[in-house]
Amino acid sequence: MYLIANEIPRSRFSICFHFLKLPVRIEPSFLYYTSLVGLLILFQAGLFKNQKVFLFGLSFLIGYWITIFVHELGHALLMKWFKCNPIIILHTFSGNTIPDELPGQPWKVCLIYLGGSLIGFSFALIIESLLRTIGINQSLFIIQIMISTVLISFVWNTISLLPILPFDGGHILNAFLMYFSRKKSLLYTLAFSFVVWLTYSILSIICLFHLNPDLEELLQRTIIPFGWWSTFLSIYFSLEQFRFLRETRSRIKEIEKYERILAFHQSMLEEERDEDLNAETTGAESFSNREHQKEDH
Repeated sequence: MYLIANEIPRSRFSICFHFLKLPVRIEPSFLYYTSLVGLLILFQAGLFKNQKVFLFGLSFLIGYWITIFVHELGHALLMKWFKCNPIIILHTFSGNTIPDELPGQPWKVCLIYLGGSLIGFSFALIIESLLRTIGINQSLFIIQIMISTVLISFVWNTISLLPILPFDGGHILNAFLMYFSRKKSLLYTLAFSFVVWLTYSILSIICLFHLNPDLEELLQRTIIPFGWWSTFLSIYFSLEQFRFLRETRSRIKEIEKYERILAFHQSMLEEERDEDLNAETTGAESFSNREHQKEDH
């Protein structure tokens, strides 16, 4: 589940810069997909006729960009603290902060993945305090951006802590399970994530096609969204977790196979070493016996 920078193709139109001495790369896909979704939502809602509402929608999009960048910056700062040499890459609908390698200690990995939400919440609280100080005047575009950033930050960073992959909470769960089994921790995390996403997919389909009115009414009372987007995303992540689950299981089987082969060769070497040692001991004893016999004669 961990990415390397080369796995995210670099476009000729990529925007590259440094922020706090950290390399940042913004792919055109990030700007394109987020803007496209935002414009589609505005178009379907018929908000182009109202300039004020359109500007608020635009401020919501900018607030989303800021939230994603600050969240990934939180990961990067912790990685830099642990000397992991990170790079921030914003692509498609989100972003990834990719180190050259993760620390070997699970508690450091937990802090790294927790850092995104911690910095995100802190940033949102600072902006909220600033808004309370200067006052909220929604007619100003910059104020609308600040309000949107606060709202999106609280929602995004809360969702990010869910203990399922691909969210940060899933990686934190994986790091915690390393204390019990380093080899199978990712397998257990993927299995748990797959079950959760599959359950969510089934519930979303039930609500979407009104298959069970009583259950649908009960689910609609929760804060969990059920609709076309949730159905699509849950099915997508279910398939992704299942694919990663199969790949991880295959890798673990290969590792266990090589471990058995290695253990077999080590046992053979130990037997040969024991035989050589016994032969040397036997030869030394026979030589010592002959010497004693010569002395007796």
